[in-house]
Amino acid sequence: MIYVTTDTEKVDIFSTIALKRKERKRGITSRKNYILCITERSGSTMFCSLLQQTQSLGMPDEYLNPRGVMQYYLEQYPANNISDYFDLLRRRQSSNNLVFGMKTNYIDFEAIVKEKLIGNLFEPVKFIYLTRQDILLQAISSYIARTSGRWHSFVDQEDNPISQDIPYNEEAILIIVNNLILERANWEFFFSLYSIEPLRITYEDILDDTTRSIQDVAKFIGVRIKNKVDLSMSKTQKLGDLRNQEWAECIRANHRLLSF
Repeated sequence: MIYVTTDTEKVDIFSTIALKRKERKRGITSRKNYILCITERSGSTMFCSLLQQTQSLGMPDEYLNPRGVMQYYLEQYPANNISDYFDLLRRRQSSNNLVFGMKTNYIDFEAIVKEKLIGNLFEPVKFIYLTRQDILLQAISSYIARTSGRWHSFVDQEDNPISQDIPYNEEAILIIVNNLILERANWEFFFSLYSIEPLRITYEDILDDTTRSIQDVAKFIGVRIKNKVDLSMSKTQKLGDLRNQEWAECIRANHRLLSF
């Protein structure tokens, strides 16, 4: 159901995990759950680090990401199938007030949608939809990350600056814009089909008023936050620079409608 690609084929990720020890199901399962629905380069890593620091909104991560993240957690919490996997996660990766959070893009999430597993895995569950108002800047950020191989910059690590030699490629950037629009459409289709009204937050909202964005999540989930968290407490820092803005202005100039 959730596949990883080997040298020769695609295989179910759970068949690749050797159960080295029997995991005891210690702890109480979460009572409140939320899924942070994202598209790439929407500030989700930064936002999740802040949500975690509240100590009241779980420890959200890409638990459905089969490109390394699931393998890491399955090493910590060996499981035979996805139901056991999330049962362990909800017991071990929740905050002390029994709140569990997860972030996911639609491509990874689609696997459990098709299998009609959402209610069984997360009930009760609420959805938060994180987007970015400026989709062109989002696409440029994605293009630079893909080309450079740098997706994050952590505050507590010394990172080399992203190379300025990355070639400007308008065609590649516009393809990413189109892909982002398609993924947004998939999320909107999912919300409409299942009569879900998510809490909607934008990357720009978080930058403008971090405390309010976090409080909005807490209110939506139904918990109180005791620890004050602001943007300065994020474990990651912004990677974009003036180049991102310059490329956006160039693309917009190339596609400006003529005035008659």
